[in-house]
Amino acid sequence: MDTINIGTLNINGGRDRLKRALISEVAAQKHLDVIFLQETHRTSADDTDWGLWWEGPQVLSHGSNCSAGVAVLFKSAANATILSSDEVVKGRLLIVRAEIDSTVVCLINIYAPNQGN
Repeated sequence: MDTINIGTLNINGGRDRLKRALISEVAAQKHLDVIFLQETHRTSADDTDWGLWWEGPQVLSHGSNCSAGVAVLFKSAANATILSSDEVVKGRLLIVRAEIDSTVVCLINIYAPNQGN
């Protein structure tokens, strides 16, 4: 593996099918191997829809249907194997250890609120 193309998007809600289609289009146009999403606004009830939508491996940390939530998505062609994941702060901080083309990487997706203490 020479390079891994990683993109990150605050999507302000990922329950809408058209928004997810747009994310897929951006990932294809930018040739992204890994996508970090913040503010997915999804719950475990949305797992089936996301499983049908995204073809590659994915690790999700649910927030609520109106706030938080992070995800790490791997393109199916990236040959990624998820070795471990740790939901450090539910819906806000996700650590994923994965192997991509024989290279082990540690990926950290953080969604910190812009207000608060």
